[in-house]
Amino acid sequence: MLFIMRSFILISVYYRQSFFLLLILLNINSSIAESMQCPDWPELVLHREIKAVNSKLKRWNKAYYINGQSLVNDETYDQIYALWKHWSNCLHQPIDKTHSLSLPVKGRKVHPVAHTGLKKITVDEVARWIAGRHEIWLQPKVDGVAVTLVYRKGKLAALISRGNGVEGIDWSKKADFLPAIPKKIPNHASQLILQGELFWYQSGHQQAIMGGANARNKVAGWLMRKNLLVQQEKQIGIFVWSWPNGPSNMQTQFEQLESWGFPLTKRYSHLVSSVDQITQWQRYYYNQPMPFATDGIVLKQLPYTLGQYWQVGINNWSVAWKYPTPHKVAQVKTVKFNIGRTGKINPVIVVLPVEIDGKQIRHISMGSLNRWQGMKILPGDTIQISLSGHGIPKFDKIVWRIKQQKMLSVPEQKNYHPLSCFYYSMRCESQFVARLVWLAKQLKMQGINEKGWLALIRAGKITNLIDWATLTLEQINEVAMFNAIKGKSIYQQFLSAQKQPFSNWLKGLGVPLPEKLFSKITCWDDLSSKEINSDILSRKQQKKLAQFIEHKDVKQLVKILRQININGFTNDNQFK
Repeated sequence: MLFIMRSFILISVYYRQSFFLLLILLNINSSIAESMQCPDWPELVLHREIKAVNSKLKRWNKAYYINGQSLVNDETYDQIYALWKHWSNCLHQPIDKTHSLSLPVKGRKVHPVAHTGLKKITVDEVARWIAGRHEIWLQPKVDGVAVTLVYRKGKLAALISRGNGVEGIDWSKKADFLPAIPKKIPNHASQLILQGELFWYQSGHQQAIMGGANARNKVAGWLMRKNLLVQQEKQIGIFVWSWPNGPSNMQTQFEQLESWGFPLTKRYSHLVSSVDQITQWQRYYYNQPMPFATDGIVLKQLPYTLGQYWQVGINNWSVAWKYPTPHKVAQVKTVKFNIGRTGKINPVIVVLPVEIDGKQIRHISMGSLNRWQGMKILPGDTIQISLSGHGIPKFDKIVWRIKQQKMLSVPEQKNYHPLSCFYYSMRCESQFVARLVWLAKQLKMQGINEKGWLALIRAGKITNLIDWATLTLEQINEVAMFNAIKGKSIYQQFLSAQKQPFSNWLKGLGVPLPEKLFSKITCWDDLSSKEINSDILSRKQQKKLAQFIEHKDVKQLVKILRQININGFTNDNQFK
């Protein structure tokens, strides 16, 4: 009867703890979920997507809580969880909890004191959290594998992984090979329970520069080894961050822990009383060389609840302020295919806006069509992005690929090259506009950009690369985008551009010549001279130049330039 009642109590505690864990998770990134729109999929399709995300979360949870491995960073997990929660809410049905963590029966052990977890706060919430609290201690948030240490009558009795917070995996046999963990505690007759972090020792680790350096997974990998351990692992240390039923005086706790062989708690704990102090320590630990990786700081208030009352997900006496993440997760809205003036196709991923290091990100260039085709990123997919050293957004990896894929119309590279799209068509719009923007830059035009050129094109005023030179002021003013002042300014720019040096025209048209030769060419006929072709250019360069000047569209453009008396083109007799 006693056994049945004890089992009933354990089961009740387990499900109560799981319930509180779920409550905490439901608050993660709620603002992200609120900013999303419900997908316009059939209900059956949405069910399938939710099930797939649920399966991914379950795999991540198992790796993190049971195996101690981080398959994704916290930011990625939180945002994918928010996506899963949002889609579930779109169905107006109770959220399926099937990704909740269950531990294998073999090796499972109940924590004598639950791991509560930490609520994450932002820099803007620090002042509100410390308000009204009197004794606050700060510690670095060590990035490792959370464990419980249990000592009975001074001897180490158990080393338990965090697991689901209520139960974990018994790693007691591994403790014998970790010299950082004292095996005996002198002068301690009763049961002692400590919670802490197993970490991988680093040499002068700077979080701001090196990030996590895969330190957590190194610890987890060692702990998960199935082969028989034969030697000690001196690279693994222990940072005790909690003595649930310890003395109410923190200094007393630190002194006692140090005497037992846990010196790091005292060394890395600081009494703080203001936002300025907290901010200074946060920056210090982010930039200071350290013996372990960290991912933020932890704030703790005294007094706190006694350990026997701790529950998973309920912790109002300590919080975590994480370091700024160098990457973010973003949901793909669409993919645009920008075609440059030379015909190179650059896929640009358009995402729901995210902020990294104070910069709002909406577009990420993939650089080349081949790279995009290798990844095949499609609308609805979730990707991880970061900033390069120059602050340019870059694609890192696909975090979640949607099952209900929306196929895109992808331009074929064979249709775009240095001799394509001198004339406008719907297929050519991107490259044609890029040619106009480049030509305007070389001819020193001011006040007209890509939008301005598109307005002229869509108003039917421009069909080839030179049409703008023949437009009248009245024709420009007919474009709805331009008022009278703007129209007159553009007209003056068009007139001024026609008087630019011949070399600028050659550059603007995209004539394939080495930069040093442009100033030496005085008229179009020079491009066909034997001196240029045989003495200066290589055979490959000669071939490219010949293909360019003999192309039918180029010939037609040069004929137009001759007709409007552009300097350098009027002596060209080959088109008469």
